[in-house]
Formats: sequence, structure tokens, C-alpha cells
Amino acid sequence: MSSQRARFLSYRELREPVRVWLGDDRYIFAVGVGSMQLDLDDSPAPVLATRVFHVPELHGNLLSVSRLASSGLSVRFVKDGCRIVDDKTDDIVGTASLKDGLYVL
Repeated sequence: MSSQRARFLSYRELREPVRVWLGDDRYIFAVGVGSMQLDLDDSPAPVLATRVFHVPELHGNLLSVSRLASSGLSVRFVKDGCRIVDDKTDDIVGTASLKDGLYVL
């Protein structure tokens, strides 16, 4: 999910907004969906993320671990961060650092 409309490579508006539930039992709406490139520190090339929701009220971007898993990637959590790993090759395609309880790409 991303609040940054300008970062989408492809984009279409949703016919009906989709509720996105927040951790405090409130929700905001996704108004579009598309694809965007992710520039990951450990990846030799940008990674294409598809079916990304555009959520204007979101503060920043969120990456879904379940969506990564369905794309053939695993997330390995370690003490100071996590690694995104290609299930077929076992190559690390990205890392995130743990900062204030969040994993930051």
C-alpha cells in the first residue's frame, strides 16, 4: 500500500473504494491499484510490486508479507531487521532494518 500516487508505474481507479483496516480499529480507503518499482538495497535491479493499493490517507508505505509469500519470496526476521529471500534461489533480494519497532526498507 502506498499514499504516493506519483510512484505508480501503472494505475487504475477502483470502482468502489476498499476499506483498509488500521491497528486501532479505524479504517481508511484504497482508491486505486497499480504497480510500482521498489528500490531495495540488496537487489541488483528494482523489484516490481504489483496489485499495490493506493491509499491517500496512509502515512508512508506498507509492504504485505503475505503478498510477498504468494509471489515466491520469504521474509526472515532476525534480531536487527529482516531479509527478503527468493524461495527458488535462496538469494537475498532485499533487507530491512528494525527502527522503532518497524521494519524499514
